[in-house]
Amino acid sequence: MTIRRPALYVSKADFIETVIRPFNTRISDRLVPTIRNIYANGDTVIIFFHAEGKGVRDGTA
Repeated sequence: MTIRRPALYVSKADFIETVIRPFNTRISDRLVPTIRNIYANGDTVIIFFHAEGKGVRDGTA
């Protein structure tokens, strides 16, 4: 099991470029997320979800 450190993305574009685009190149089907919980404190929001797609099964926060 790999333990990941939290990351801070300064914008939606930063998140898409850093996380989404590289991830999408490694999968063959779109992910279908199921939201497990949403946490908010001030202007900080964390969404805990589980996502499945063809050949991919992952949970992330």
